[in-house]
Amino acid sequence: MKRIIFAAATLALLVVGTACQADEPAALVEPRQFDVEFRIIDASSGKQQVQLCPKVTVFEHQRVSIVDQVQRPFVIAASPAGGNAQQPHIVVLPEGLAIDLACHANGTGSVTLDVTIEQPKIVDVDEVKVDAQTTVQQPRVEIAKSRHFAICKSGQPLTIALDGRKADKSKRWAEFVVREIHSESN
Repeated sequence: MKRIIFAAATLALLVVGTACQADEPAALVEPRQFDVEFRIIDASSGKQQVQLCPKVTVFEHQRVSIVDQVQRPFVIAASPAGGNAQQPHIVVLPEGLAIDLACHANGTGSVTLDVTIEQPKIVDVDEVKVDAQTTVQQPRVEIAKSRHFAICKSGQPLTIALDGRKADKSKRWAEFVVREIHSESN
């Protein structure tokens, strides 16, 4: 079962009322918005292949999560359930890619991109025979997790390696492009 999840929290508008007269309505401050486009690229086979290419719109300081993972079930234990029956104890582990990001305007026309990348991978599964009828699984999971802060000009690409190498030597990487959305009322 493969799933891709786009999750984002809602953001309330700020009300600025300190400079208003008693009979004037409070002014609303327009929240800053950003379009974030990114591509996950794999070149391990010798040619570049785009694996994922979402685009999200996010408010300033809002965290957005993009998850491209498979959920894998494992029977990690069993307990007696009466007679010869066994009750399995199942754990579901994720495998794939999870990206969490936020944008922060710097006031200089550039944006700070805060990106956390988590890549859980099931590297091995041992099977242990508990008794004549019961076998349990012992999965071994490795999780590569990294956090990146980068200052980008609007529209300038940012490349982050996903395989622990430098970006220019990587065989798997993410390219992010952030553009601030300007309100038409300005």
